[in-house]
Amino acid sequence: GEKWFPASILGLNLSVPLFTSGLRSARVAQARLELEKAQNLKKQVADGLKMAMGQARSDFSAALEREKNTAQMVILAQRIYDNTRSKFNQGLVTTMELTQSHNQYLNAESNHSQAVVQLLDARIRLDKALNQL
Repeated sequence: GEKWFPASILGLNLSVPLFTSGLRSARVAQARLELEKAQNLKKQVADGLKMAMGQARSDFSAALEREKNTAQMVILAQRIYDNTRSKFNQGLVTTMELTQSHNQYLNAESNHSQAVVQLLDARIRLDKALNQL
């Protein structure tokens, strides 16, 4: 007989997932895409807020100017009406002229009231845009 020599058998079990790196790569790419979308949305919102703030400032400035102008028109219409009333009392103008002068004064008051409401509305919109409301 032949002699048998002790032999050792070494076994190696190697488990390498074939699709893991592809799946991981796809997940990373998807996460990057989601991050980019979120950053774009954030920029759009910021740009929209800046634009709204600029518009609100512009609207407030215009409303303030209109309120000042209509306040001056009220003063002027009041003077004209007072003058016309004085002339009416002296018999120098007709009732029609007095009535027209009074109507112009009332229109000036009405325009000023509307301007004040618009100014307050513009102020509220500006405060909202500045997050101070």
